[in-house]
Amino acid sequence: MHTAADTCVLLDRAAEDEFTLEAIEILTRRLQVGKIGVPPTAMQELGFFASHHPDTKEGSLSEIALDNMLDWGFQPFNLISVGHGIAEQIAFKLISEGFLPDGEINDGLIVAEAALCECRLLVSADSHLLGIQDHKGDDGLKRFFQEQSVEPLVITSPRALVRTMG
Repeated sequence: MHTAADTCVLLDRAAEDEFTLEAIEILTRRLQVGKIGVPPTAMQELGFFASHHPDTKEGSLSEIALDNMLDWGFQPFNLISVGHGIAEQIAFKLISEGFLPDGEINDGLIVAEAALCECRLLVSADSHLLGIQDHKGDDGLKRFFQEQSVEPLVITSPRALVRTMG
């Protein structure tokens, strides 16, 4: 699994967002990435929305995503317990070094989990995640990942993926 998706990508897939559908098509059919990974934190967010906010748009879309993700070509993945601790440390460093705003721990965890599972691409529509590369440029993010002893991860939106590859 070399590609991962953030929570919002699954919510947008459930809502049948045009760019998300096309981006998934590009990844799975043209680039043949196989299954698209879903980090543990994204799974937890979907579960939380579905169980705690079932009467909201996010809650109903989360339920649709949870019920259909395997058929759509998504595969949840997990980390061994030591990996969760390492992911947490990386997430806190992303915040402390200014890549993410304070309080965005789940976004940091999703990035860290994808990087630790050797994903090279994280697809997200979340402005915080998409802004990570802008903080210190691509070289700053690449250097950050090298300092954490993980391979660099590129973060892109479905819209940007469609624009470049479509």
